[in-house]
Amino acid sequence: MTIGNSVTSIGDYAFNNCTGLTSVYYTGDIAGWCGISFGNSIANPLCYAGKLYIDGQLVTDLVIPDSVTKINAYAFYNCSMLTSVTIGNSVESIGESAFEDCTGLTSVTIPDSVTSIGSYAFSGCTAEIIWGENPEITSIGNNAFSGYKGNLIVIPDSVTSIGDRAFYDCTGLTSLTIPDSVTFYGCTGLTSVTIGNSVTSIGDYAFNNCTGLTSVTIGTSVTSIGSYAFYNCTGLTSVTIPDSVTSIGFSAFRDCAGLTSVTIGNSVESIGSSAFYGCTGLTSVTIPDSVTSIGSGAFCRCTGLTSVTIPDSVESIGSSAFYDCTGLTSVTIPDSVESIESSAFSGCSGLTSVVFEDTEGWQVSRNSNFIGYTSLSSADLANASTAATYLKSTYVYYYWREVK
Repeated sequence: MTIGNSVTSIGDYAFNNCTGLTSVYYTGDIAGWCGISFGNSIANPLCYAGKLYIDGQLVTDLVIPDSVTKINAYAFYNCSMLTSVTIGNSVESIGESAFEDCTGLTSVTIPDSVTSIGSYAFSGCTAEIIWGENPEITSIGNNAFSGYKGNLIVIPDSVTSIGDRAFYDCTGLTSLTIPDSVTFYGCTGLTSVTIGNSVTSIGDYAFNNCTGLTSVTIGTSVTSIGSYAFYNCTGLTSVTIPDSVTSIGFSAFRDCAGLTSVTIGNSVESIGSSAFYGCTGLTSVTIPDSVTSIGSGAFCRCTGLTSVTIPDSVESIGSSAFYDCTGLTSVTIPDSVESIESSAFSGCSGLTSVVFEDTEGWQVSRNSNFIGYTSLSSADLANASTAATYLKSTYVYYYWREVK
């Protein structure tokens, strides 16, 4: 196929299923090719058999001239015969999937002029990413390196934000350097991460399923850890959450089965629902005095947990907070607690000692239809085995304390 240099756009699926097509020739120059607006369907075959011909010449070492200011989406998608790319000093943006599946690339030089990189821009590539001396890029888009097959990425200091799933499914990535200025996402091949001291938040799903991650150092400016931030990081053995952190998000460390030690900073106010759900390696947890609520399922199925310290600051313990913590043998409920929700200690078969610092005003519902209430007397609560039986009973639906 020959495409004339007057063509400015090629729509979605324009040549889909042209199975005999082996080469596409463009009669113009590289600048013209970069200026073509391609359909945003990845089924659009831009470089059949991985070959790109410009003015009749097969291009393997691509030099994009300074006259180009933008590389459009899908411009070089699937051009697997490309081995190197040098991007001109006037290019400001690299579009979505621009170099996706360019599997032959060994190096890409990105000049200082580039300020944004679109989704999937280098997905499927193994190329070394070479930045200019003084990069101006400030943002890297969602999925920008998703599926990247190389083992090293260094993000320049100019970057302040990295989009969702930017490093998703980077199975070969063993080293990732992220500057202090970044909020970010993560991937599976990492073994260690150091988060800079100017990072203020760890985003949702940041290191989701990074199963090889064994070491995390969290900077002292981080104030929040997002939902699923370290979900299923089974290689993590210990985590220190600095005093700067005030909230731990939903399922933040869920299913980190290798986690044996957690230090929670003294500024954390809330431990989110399912935050440490399924962390079966945890043996003890000290909750700092700053925490006022323990979310639903926060330590659910932490079967290795043998002791937990609940401070006087805690006002509520969520439903199933310690559900099925079969190794838990004792617990003290401070007088600050106003509610213990459904099944908070249900399934804690090893629980033999329960101490209520204040035994007044507690009641328990034992009816599966939630009707009829039985009051626990001070004597019952003072009796460790009776209190433990109530707390771990599968029939206990709800505990609450009357607000006086």
